[in-house]
Amino acid sequence: MKFLIILLLLGACAPKEQTGSGTGFGGKLDLTITLDEDKITDIIVQNHNETAYIGVRAFPLLKEKIIAAQSPEVDNISGASFTSYAYKAAVAKAMETAGLQAYKINFNTKSPNPITLTNGPDVEVDVLVIGGGGAGLSAAISATEAGSKVMLIEKMPLLGGNTVYSAGGLNAAETSSQKASGMEDSKQVYYEDTMKGGKNINNPELVKILTSEGDITIDWLKDKGIDLAKVALLAGSSNPRAHLPADGSAIGPYLFAGLESYVTKIGVDIRPNTLAVALNINNGQIHSVKVESDTTMYTIKAKSVIIATGGFGANLEMVTANNPKLKGFKTSNHKGATGDIFPIVEKLGIQLKDMNQIQINPTGETAKSFIITEAVRGSGGIFVNAEGKRFINELGTRDVVAASILSQPKSMAFIVYDNQTRNALKIIENYEKLGIVRQAKTLEELAGVIKVPSAELQNTITSFNEIIVAQKDPLGRVRFAKPIEQGPFYAIAINPVIHHTMGGIAVNTESQVLLKNNTPVKGLYAAGEVVGGIHGANRLGGNAISDITTFGRRSGERAAKFAQEN
Repeated sequence: MKFLIILLLLGACAPKEQTGSGTGFGGKLDLTITLDEDKITDIIVQNHNETAYIGVRAFPLLKEKIIAAQSPEVDNISGASFTSYAYKAAVAKAMETAGLQAYKINFNTKSPNPITLTNGPDVEVDVLVIGGGGAGLSAAISATEAGSKVMLIEKMPLLGGNTVYSAGGLNAAETSSQKASGMEDSKQVYYEDTMKGGKNINNPELVKILTSEGDITIDWLKDKGIDLAKVALLAGSSNPRAHLPADGSAIGPYLFAGLESYVTKIGVDIRPNTLAVALNINNGQIHSVKVESDTTMYTIKAKSVIIATGGFGANLEMVTANNPKLKGFKTSNHKGATGDIFPIVEKLGIQLKDMNQIQINPTGETAKSFIITEAVRGSGGIFVNAEGKRFINELGTRDVVAASILSQPKSMAFIVYDNQTRNALKIIENYEKLGIVRQAKTLEELAGVIKVPSAELQNTITSFNEIIVAQKDPLGRVRFAKPIEQGPFYAIAINPVIHHTMGGIAVNTESQVLLKNNTPVKGLYAAGEVVGGIHGANRLGGNAISDITTFGRRSGERAAKFAQEN
């Protein structure tokens, strides 16, 4: 009898589990909460289709917040809003099923109590990198490899920036991958393509570096386990030179995962949730950066500082202030691309360049704020409008293609492709998981699905296949893949969106930040989308990843050298 009582008591105290579901970025998310005496002790996600580079990395942060609060009424993880909503809703449902008190959840409400900042101890490093995207990580790695003690701060809770959203490739010419595939290209042609794409207002000296050192960057990345073996053709390029993972998957998540793993391995001091609020420059030289982290404010003293904070494409107020024509456009940028650094540096007399040059990407999928990579077009896809007609050279520069789409009926278009293209690019599987791809066995059925005239769509495809055979296109396309003839057939609806800010901080060929009189600030460098002048009036697809890695690598080397000499 005594033994039975003990068992009953143990059973009463045993942890219990409840499940709940929510709808995230990639669809349904299922999780299980573990309760011990009505307190949440664990949360385990059982099933989801969230992105590995954003959603999955938000799970442990959400888990920590909710267990600490014993409630799903916590702030979202910035940059992972869809995932946060789903996760919190699923926890709430699980708690209600367990018979716990129902919480009044307002996911958008933050505490009305103002945060009081306290002073923390100052720290000192050789090189400070501001920004944890591809440029910042590349800079931190190269500075560390050069022998410096490096700290990297990132205002967001997660590293990555716009880099993790990149789907295209890394442009580079005269590489071993091109040669192995029998592809002819030259650094000079790459230079000419980039200058032409930028309407020749690019800084030619910076473009020369970008286009002449891509092969060095490819090898540098390969040494770190980031192998970009596949080469594809992107819009605006005369030759295939966009390097991407061998399986044709998106370059952004692959590149970021490799850089983050390596920067952690070599021991860089990484501090997320840390915002730079002021730069201290004395006698033309950088001395320190004032930062805020949670409720603490402190100063980081550094011999060299690299600004790699990205662009301002998610700050629609700043976008329209610099280019009023873009008022009302949606953006493809991550939540942190708000340009906080620009007002700070401008007050210090630092030169800003080409701030009105803001790129619209023609292939935005606005329901999920996603960009459809140009490789879909380069591998065989075409554009058709709402009338089922082809209307533009799909491999034209982004500005020209975007303007053409906006002039079409309903200011939108579809990317149409067949099963050959689908199988050539692994990234398309991601689009399918997001639910943005429409599929049909025949072109006639596809026309019905996307609601365009069936006869017109079939005539368009037939005509395009004949163009491939003739190798002569009235719309000016000069490179083609295989004919669109192997079902199933697919379509994705697209709209132009704000994508890249070409303007930013002016730098010289050593990546040194320039004052308005063109004098460099000693010890202060910048790399990545925060820099202006490299891409001119229009950035070519594949040049952003080349930019962040090449100039990130170079700025890290130079910042380390300056720190060691001073």
